[in-house]
Amino acid sequence: FVAVLLGKFSFPMGLALLVVTSSPGGSYSNWWCSIFNADLALSVAMTAISTILSIGLLPANLFLYSHLTYHDQGDGVLDALDFGSLFLSLGIVIGAIVSGLLVSWRLGSRKGKRIRKWASRGANLSGLALIVFSAVLSSIGGENEDSEDSAKLWSQEWTFYVLVAFPCLIGMTLSNVLGKYLFRLSKPECVTIAIECAYQNVGIAVSMAVTLFKDPTERSQALVVPLYYGLVEAVLIGIYCVVAWKAGWTKAPPSDSICQVLSQNYEVDEDDSDDEKIIIDEEQGEEDDFLGSLNDDRKEQVTTNRNRLASEDTVTTDFEMEC
Repeated sequence: FVAVLLGKFSFPMGLALLVVTSSPGGSYSNWWCSIFNADLALSVAMTAISTILSIGLLPANLFLYSHLTYHDQGDGVLDALDFGSLFLSLGIVIGAIVSGLLVSWRLGSRKGKRIRKWASRGANLSGLALIVFSAVLSSIGGENEDSEDSAKLWSQEWTFYVLVAFPCLIGMTLSNVLGKYLFRLSKPECVTIAIECAYQNVGIAVSMAVTLFKDPTERSQALVVPLYYGLVEAVLIGIYCVVAWKAGWTKAPPSDSICQVLSQNYEVDEDDSDDEKIIIDEEQGEEDDFLGSLNDDRKEQVTTNRNRLASEDTVTTDFEMEC
């Protein structure tokens, strides 16, 4: 709202910026938290809650701020919103959370750990593919000129670039300061909240621009805002995540290489250790019961074979570590 007032943007540009900053966090925020090992559970929870609340708060914020800035020009904004896309986004988030919990619970601790490991790697690759796909799609769309006066991304005044990036930068800064010094949150939680506050679902603004503005020039002016904001948030969050990792604010050790950080999952160490201890205790109890049911000769043979296999596993492990 402050950026729109200071920049004195045209109605299409100002309205698009209001829609972007009023939108919930996108699913890419979960990808950033996953790949740089912030608090992923908190990120998913914040994305789900913000998406649910946006059903009521997004129209309310747009109704308030569009009329404060553009008065009568703000009429028809709510009618142009694509609530179908909003509900679809909500369904995807909730469905992913529920299905992930069900699969992990159904497979148990040991198999669930293996699934989480590969699911994390698959999510990282999927997120990267989606970013590349969005960049290509945006480039193709930007080359389609509806008129000679269509707005270009890199032909705006300097105030446009500064003020459109202003909400993202301020949101990231304030969330870090408030989270760390006012609410005393852990460092990974601060990183997660900063990402969630800075990252917005620009797809809603794109949908609004296409639906609301029929004039090609106005539509182009509106589309340039979410395109630039999406670029800004990707660059700023990427730099911020690298700095936070090197400063020891994420769950990944700063001494690890960038390849290790991007490919490994540091999310659940303590829980996994507890689960492994439980599994080992259960397996040890089952083995003790089995040995107790054997006669002395058979028990001695089984014990000897088990010790021999354990010795071979140790030698193999040592050899693999040396390699």
